[in-house]
Amino acid sequence: MEPDNHIEGKHGHLPFWGLFCKRQHQIPPHPKPAYRAGQQASPGRVTGRSRSTFIGKRISNHQLHRRRTSTPDDGQCIEDAFWKSKPLHGRQITSGVVLRAYRNDRTSLRAGFFLQKLCLQNILHDNKRKNYPGQVIQEFNRKPNRNNKQTLAIARFKADCCLRGLSLNGQQVSPDSVVKDYLAAKATLELARFKEHCCLRSLPLNGQPVTPDAVVKGYQATKATLELARFKAECCLRDLPLNGQLVTPDAVVKDYQATAATRELAHFKAECYQRALALNGQPVTPDTVIKEYERCGWLRDRDFFILICH
Repeated sequence: MEPDNHIEGKHGHLPFWGLFCKRQHQIPPHPKPAYRAGQQASPGRVTGRSRSTFIGKRISNHQLHRRRTSTPDDGQCIEDAFWKSKPLHGRQITSGVVLRAYRNDRTSLRAGFFLQKLCLQNILHDNKRKNYPGQVIQEFNRKPNRNNKQTLAIARFKADCCLRGLSLNGQQVSPDSVVKDYLAAKATLELARFKEHCCLRSLPLNGQPVTPDAVVKGYQATKATLELARFKAECCLRDLPLNGQLVTPDAVVKDYQATAATRELAHFKAECYQRALALNGQPVTPDTVIKEYERCGWLRDRDFFILICH
């Protein structure tokens, strides 16, 4: 199943982290137009009209393609070719080809996840029509998983729609409806994460604002120590109080060290440098941040930090 972070990066609003995530998670290029019958094929490639012979029988490329895409791994290869705009078996891959490949696999929700990507990235389906949120949910429900995994997938997607302002069946998805779906799916961690988004975006639940203390209780109930440390970092950088007191940078560092979150700790020190926040009573210097990245082996992050510092 797809990762949880369909929304922006966890610290997407922060200067350093936001710039880094933007480079790391660029939207894949728009697919090129599909190959059309009648176009001249490149040397060495098989055209759409050609046929193959197997045990004395003629088999079309379409039949061969369906056989090639009977497994999830084949479908993933086809999707990868779509996002990279690379031809596969002599033809350009369209979103329709990817969907047909995944629909041959009756045991997964990959077709729904693929449509979800198209929808959230505002990419036209087969370069012809817009992919609406209702179509994504319909695809998830097309062949319900016996483990009921589509319930959680739909709840996550509706959370994305709510936070992005996308309408579903002509109406905006309310935060309360997302909470209801997460409760039905018994997804306590996802619910806690969604409440954090509501808190940081000032979205009310049951007509009341979500307080930072309520978010902390949600993470504590699920024993999500890393998520809790990240949220406390958000509160520190936003001057949001917890239990009536502001979160200090030193407290955030302590929490990250306790969870062995080396990358988050390095990013937080980068934020402290940019915001002139002291740690242990001393200002954070660029050399301090660079050494932190090198100590933990995050060399690409170090290089990007050096780039934005100059």
